[in-house]
Amino acid sequence: MELPPRFLERMRGLLSPISPLEYERFAAIYQEPPITGIRINTLKLSPDEFLNLSPFPLEPVPWAEDGFLVTAEMRPGKHAFHTAGLYYVQEPSAMAAAWALRPAPGERVLDLCAAPGGKASHLAAHLQNPREASRGKLPEGFLLANETHPSRLLELGSNLERLGVRCAAITQETPARLAEKLGPVFDRVLVDAPCSGEGMFRKSENARKEWSTDLVQRCALRQDQILESAARLVRPGGLLVYSTCTFAPLENEGTVLRFLERQGGAGVTFHLEAPPPLPGWSGGQPAWAADPSGWAVSVGTGLRPAPTTIDLGLTRRLWPQQAPGEGHFIACLRRGGADPEADEQPAAREGRRSRRLPRAESQDEAAALRLFEQFRAQCAQDALPGESQGRIVLAGSRLYWLPGNAVDLQGLHTLHPGWWLGSITQKRFIPSHALAMALNSKSGSETRPYSQQNISLEPDDPRLAAYLRGEELSSAGEDGWLLVCVAGYPLGWGRRVQGRVKNELPKGLRQA
Repeated sequence: MELPPRFLERMRGLLSPISPLEYERFAAIYQEPPITGIRINTLKLSPDEFLNLSPFPLEPVPWAEDGFLVTAEMRPGKHAFHTAGLYYVQEPSAMAAAWALRPAPGERVLDLCAAPGGKASHLAAHLQNPREASRGKLPEGFLLANETHPSRLLELGSNLERLGVRCAAITQETPARLAEKLGPVFDRVLVDAPCSGEGMFRKSENARKEWSTDLVQRCALRQDQILESAARLVRPGGLLVYSTCTFAPLENEGTVLRFLERQGGAGVTFHLEAPPPLPGWSGGQPAWAADPSGWAVSVGTGLRPAPTTIDLGLTRRLWPQQAPGEGHFIACLRRGGADPEADEQPAAREGRRSRRLPRAESQDEAAALRLFEQFRAQCAQDALPGESQGRIVLAGSRLYWLPGNAVDLQGLHTLHPGWWLGSITQKRFIPSHALAMALNSKSGSETRPYSQQNISLEPDDPRLAAYLRGEELSSAGEDGWLLVCVAGYPLGWGRRVQGRVKNELPKGLRQA
């Protein structure tokens, strides 16, 4: 594998002083194949439940209890369990960001740079507690997944849909515009920043070809701008996590240092705090913020030695020669100041937040709700959380479920304002694929009748391959919509007419 000479020059300057052999170990790792990881989607099943089903040999990821290394040369993205959303193929070091942010059910969370959706869906798994929130015992949180690039927006939506995320809205906005429109309304914000992608070199030839010292500088400038906007979206007392998949100090310790040195406007301050334990990760390098390693580049006001009050050692780095991952950087930044909601009773807090939801009381909405309730009674009785957890709204011809603490997205470019339930077409309710994928039919040993009408196929059933190709199936029974499942987990809808099941799997998801 041919790596950029200037990249190697910089890494030698960084690592050789740490240990005479550290740079050699780092360079040698690029002669080995990249690591394949999967993160179990706990919205659908527990890690232990998946281990009982897994067609792959797996080893645990030390810092993620729902993460595993695939230890054989297999393609987990091609298996029917992937189509069913039982796991997400994810680089192991990328699994740490959601653990660092550690949201809880009931909170508002923003993933500012969310595509392709791996970290966003991981955050949703924390917010949308599958064992409790779905039964109304705990409130679901609200996740805003934002992406600026139109070409990546649909991929984000598709992944959140496949994984059964129902507590999220998806927007396409600049960070600055979100900050202007929404203000400090989020308990936790993740900035998985666009970066020079050095941690992707083993997996991506394009990342190696596109890398340059100029790219590193441009990324650092952009990261400065994104963090400034992100800070304006965090409530007092809230948490901001900054992460990258690069080794460049200019984009890591340097970006954090510049952010902390610039803060203080309008009384807003942040401070670094240690993330939860991440086995195999090491602390950041304060000295590197002053000299990003042999070819220091000035950005903005330049890089200076870190003040003693800013402990950049509280940031975290993963090195591929030290732990099973491709490389990552994480910084946890806590906003100072009192939370004006902290002393409120939970009911008062949630009630005040809920009033921000649009109230579209119309004859069209009432008619759409009746059509949905008819479908729900036949096919998905227990599909929704308790009524106290949110409400259904009509947007155009589409019905959505909005969590009770969703923010007002009026005036923003929105792909989905919530969980898309389906559409009203010619006075009929047509269920969405997103509805099918969030109807978890299993929870441990308990079977939940989320769809009274279903066909469950085993992984080796030839009808399963036929369904994934978009073909019709034969099935005796009552006419109407039904859920097609693999091992009890939803794959998509079918529509039975006189013993034939018309395939309703979206064409873009069908396999050749």
